[in-house]
Amino acid sequence: MITDLVVFGILCMLEAPVWCFVAIGISVLIRVISFGMNLGAKQSEKALNEAIKRSLDEISRQRDK
Repeated sequence: MITDLVVFGILCMLEAPVWCFVAIGISVLIRVISFGMNLGAKQSEKALNEAIKRSLDEISRQRDK
């Protein structure tokens, strides 16, 4: 993110064309979406692991009866 700000500042000083700023914006947006998807995947994995653990515990309890 810091590098994006530095590049953005340099482009402003050089009076770069608009498409450069659009490209940086798209790049940042893709990274933000990717970060959000990674967080969601980690939460899903954690929930799945908990469900598997509960199922195994239940199976073991029923086997012990």
